[in-house]
Amino acid sequence: MKIMKKMIVLSLLFLFSHAQADLLSSFGLNKDISLDVAVGDDKIEKELQQLKKEVDAIDLKKTDFDVDIQQKLEINRQKIKQVEIQLKQVTNDTYLNKQLFVLKGTVQILTNIKSSRKSWVGYLRSRIALLSNIEEGKNKEHEEKKSLYTFAELQVLNKKIANQEDKVSHIDTEKGEARLDLENSKKHFESHEKVYKEKLKEQSEFGQEVLPSDHYAREKSTLLDLEVKMAQYQKELIELQIKEKTAKLLLAEEKQNVEQRQLNASRVQKDFIVRMSL
Repeated sequence: MKIMKKMIVLSLLFLFSHAQADLLSSFGLNKDISLDVAVGDDKIEKELQQLKKEVDAIDLKKTDFDVDIQQKLEINRQKIKQVEIQLKQVTNDTYLNKQLFVLKGTVQILTNIKSSRKSWVGYLRSRIALLSNIEEGKNKEHEEKKSLYTFAELQVLNKKIANQEDKVSHIDTEKGEARLDLENSKKHFESHEKVYKEKLKEQSEFGQEVLPSDHYAREKSTLLDLEVKMAQYQKELIELQIKEKTAKLLLAEEKQNVEQRQLNASRVQKDFIVRMSL
């Protein structure tokens, strides 16, 4: 009876070992992969210190940034109120309606700048926390091996490996989406930079092209100035979003490294159980 039970356990181990090899192949990994797959300790420490310095520098500028962005928001909100008052007196004024549209767009862009900056710093702090945990856990990642394992422990380990594989796969999907999002933002920046330069050129040439008989010259000039300012803020927003999405992608890559390392440790433990059972 004991021999029969042992044969059943060994058969299950053999089948799982082969299934595991197929899963490893699907991830492009070798079943005998080493535990030491994370970034080198020196590189982690260097990256951690660099991130801390970056966040410290951002924090030093936080008050100035908050004051500056709030002032810009208040200025544009005041202009919106002024234009709305004018529109009550003069209905269907094309230039006033365009000014109102641009001003509201500018307020939204400035609001998005605040949000994107906060998100960017959040990703940087999350990276610091993750890398710090890696540093602290470097000497705790090898699980104690026993000479005997129960079938229940084997089942728990099987479930653990399946969950870890799901996590790695999920993060890989997130990483792909983050990379695509970043590339789109970079393309957006290139196209918007051309628009911004064209607006600057249009602004610099406006005085030379305006005719004395043009009764709407002042309205056109005001509108153009608002459009240039909005294009400038939009450029700043996209630049910030590129930083934000870069930090998001790096965080996803680092999370995947951690999860992959834990998965590899579980697989090594599984292989150890298989060898001990033979």
